[in-house]
Amino acid sequence: MGEDDKTQTETLKEIEVYQIEDPPIILHPDDDLQDLKELSDSIKQQGLIQPITLRPKNNHYQLISGHRRVKAAKQFGIPTLTARILNLSDRDALIAAATENIQRLDQDPLQEAHLYHRLITDENEDLPNIARRFGKTPAYITGRLKLLELIPQVQQYVKNKVLTLGAAQALSRIKNPDDQLRVAIELKGAHYNIAHAEAFINSFLYYKETQADLPPDEVIAQSHYNPQMECPICHQTTPLKYIKSLVICQNCNDYITALMYQDLQTKTPTPPQDKKTLTELPKEEGDP
Repeated sequence: MGEDDKTQTETLKEIEVYQIEDPPIILHPDDDLQDLKELSDSIKQQGLIQPITLRPKNNHYQLISGHRRVKAAKQFGIPTLTARILNLSDRDALIAAATENIQRLDQDPLQEAHLYHRLITDENEDLPNIARRFGKTPAYITGRLKLLELIPQVQQYVKNKVLTLGAAQALSRIKNPDDQLRVAIELKGAHYNIAHAEAFINSFLYYKETQADLPPDEVIAQSHYNPQMECPICHQTTPLKYIKSLVICQNCNDYITALMYQDLQTKTPTPPQDKKTLTELPKEEGDP
């Protein structure tokens, strides 16, 4: 009988920790040593309140749940742990280990991405099924998979949380490794949401394509100061210009507001009645 045909029978046993191998996937980062010490002290004083979960594999046991407890036991001299033993296929072990940890707030998004990639490539799962299984949306799964298209240095920015996930996912559109790193450095620490990151990346790709002779630093500068975004007035996607901040009177504010919120189909802004228009304002000396 093959491993995939094994039933999920269950027993409880005391297992020596040296026999326990790592789980199929680890979705959270390295644990703090002091936290592990406190956990080991708790286990020594109170015992293991909830058994860990293992499956037999290669004359040893593979961990399914209880990663921190096993690490604490190995690090601080706890020889055995009570374990629930399940006979699971490779596929079921991977899914069970992932389900155990997928909702943790400190999980590693790159490891999460590797999980989804393995389910797609090795287990022939599709996006909607993976999304249903883990309570996510297909767009969420797709976003995580984009992280695997990043170069290792940019992935490290994600792990170190100096690059937001939204910006990192948008960066996957830049295929050239040097360009991807250059833009990542610009976005790093800026806490751009995904909309702003995509606008900056759109601008970078636009200037790279339309002004190929520009040096890289100038492409970055153009992307910052003349971003390729949708204009909030005419709604065309085009390089935008920044307008200097002005301190103006209520009369001028009302007129500019009328300009901004006019019905663009008429092309004829109507200033508020009984208000002077900008053309009626006194001119400065030297104005035409």
